[in-house]
Amino acid sequence: MRPSRSREDFCRTVGLDPGRPYLLYTGSSVFIAPDEVPFAERWLTALRQSGIPRVADVGALFRPHPANSRQWYAFDSAAFPNAAVWPPVGADPNSPGFKEDFFDSVYYSAGVVGINTSAQIEASILGRPIFTVRSPEFA
Repeated sequence: MRPSRSREDFCRTVGLDPGRPYLLYTGSSVFIAPDEVPFAERWLTALRQSGIPRVADVGALFRPHPANSRQWYAFDSAAFPNAAVWPPVGADPNSPGFKEDFFDSVYYSAGVVGINTSAQIEASILGRPIFTVRSPEFA
């Protein structure tokens, strides 16, 4: 695949600053992470409070797992600068453009973060750095 639009267009569409890099947080399925949003908020808060300008200012795009997206209604992206959830909660994974949105979100990211999801494998195929965080709540 190739990107379906420019990075600038993609970032504007999802609500991120196109002039800054972003990390893509890939959500996990319900049996891996039934309560993922509080963890994601703690992770983003830690980034914002890191004291390292490039880390504190990085964009954060949260891409919920299609079968575990309802919990993301609780995420308040307005509380975090340069953060967004995309696609919107409840988006149909079979709708036109869904796969292209996924590809673009990985392709334009500076790195991919997640608990445990096949999206991390797909991101590694595109050469993106992959990160996971060990947390007792997801052991």
